Amino acid sequence: IFVADFIGETNLFSTVVTKWEGNTAYVDVEGCSVPVEGTGLRAGEAVTLSVRPERIRLSSQPEPGFFYLQVRLKERIFVGTALKTVLVLPTGTEVVVSEQALAPVTSEQNEYYITWNTEAAVVIKTE
Repeated sequence: IFVADFIGETNLFSTVVTKWEGNTAYVDVEGCSVPVEGTGLRAGEAVTLSVRPERIRLSSQPEPGFFYLQVRLKERIFVGTALKTVLVLPTGTEVVVSEQALAPVTSEQNEYYITWNTEAAVVIKTE
């Protein structure tokens, strides 16, 4: 889910805490185990994960050593010097990635991968 209101632009993922390993909690996003920072979380607890568009990395191949979500390209929009890319997860959920438009986009690729650093995601407890 992509939200652009009083909190600014962000991508929201409704999920559940699946496990703890050391000081890291893991949540399930589209069947992928995603590490998150957060204290006071319990396994089985429903949470929402918020990730800003500029904190998501888009690549043509999965990055070794990182979790990744496979996405399909929906559209690209140039906004000044920024390139907004709208992607779709297999479940139909849209994700927006924002990058600097440094070079013309000529790739005809339709399938991509996204990932982000653990500290890029904010965990919001669901009540």
